[in-house]
Amino acid sequence: ETAAANLPSTAQAVLTEGFHDAIIERVERVGDNLHLFINTESGFYNKSYVHLIFLNVLNEMADMPLQTGQYMIYDELVRIKDGYALRVLFDA
Repeated sequence: ETAAANLPSTAQAVLTEGFHDAIIERVERVGDNLHLFINTESGFYNKSYVHLIFLNVLNEMADMPLQTGQYMIYDELVRIKDGYALRVLFDA
């Protein structure tokens, strides 16, 4: 909630609820931008579908690449020096 407080209200509304048990349905990369299409019906979210757009992604660190069918088990948004880091634990 602390990190999200510095974001636009639309981003705050999405990120403060979390994505526990949400499922990635589609991943698209366009240049340095990353689009995640997330089905949240199986989670605790008040919306059924979310499209996240990450602009100017500096890096992605994971044991396996993002892919459809992955469940988002835990997430946290952290403010870092040059922007934000969204840390997510996936169950593939």
